[in-house]
Amino acid sequence: MLPPATDPQPGAPTGTSRRRATFARPVLVGDVLWFGGGMLGATALGLAIAAVVLRVLGQDWFVAWLVPLTTALWALALWIAARRRRWSSADLGFVPSSRSFWHLLWEAPLAWVLAMTAGVGLTTAFELNPGGVSNTDVLTAPGLGTLPLIATALAVVVGAPLLEEIVFRRVVFGWLERPFGWIVGAVASAAVFAVVHVLPPLMVVVGCIGLANAVLVRAHRSLWPGIVLHAANNGFVTLAVLSGTS
Repeated sequence: MLPPATDPQPGAPTGTSRRRATFARPVLVGDVLWFGGGMLGATALGLAIAAVVLRVLGQDWFVAWLVPLTTALWALALWIAARRRRWSSADLGFVPSSRSFWHLLWEAPLAWVLAMTAGVGLTTAFELNPGGVSNTDVLTAPGLGTLPLIATALAVVVGAPLLEEIVFRRVVFGWLERPFGWIVGAVASAAVFAVVHVLPPLMVVVGCIGLANAVLVRAHRSLWPGIVLHAANNGFVTLAVLSGTS
């Protein structure tokens, strides 16, 4: 005789829930081109404007506004992409979490600690010396005024996490997840996220943070947990940089 069928425990993941895509709307190649290309194009435009203002016009003060300007161009590019591809806020991943908020209170700190431990450990193991320039380095620029300082901090802590999560955890992850599974999608999207940060020490740590973000997004079926962890990480870095200059 076959054993009697039993219902799954409330809240327990079923085979179907584990297999279904993280977000309802599938990501098409055109979506990747619009969102990813839009962010790349906005970055190139920001650098081009900076090159003209700094090198041609000799206006050194502009460097203090480079990060806020680039972030604003990202926002414009992604807004245009969403309009052209007819993506709603729900399509972008701004939906309520499928898990309780109380889960995130311990999952996000744990994910951050594990990601940072892995990132710093790998950076140390491969003897990758920090160097180069990152978004937060402008916070230590001499003569930086209060207004550009606030604008840069907001861009790093609020703007960048929001916009980068749309591109890397919603579009790239969502595009790769359906044909290859969520694990491959999470790892691959984290790798792409790491590569665009260019510098090897940053790439390792950022890749680990990106992987943690993807796992949280997958677990909660919402983009918000990834944004929260991303913003918290950038906030910690910003506070560390500012406290080191005070």
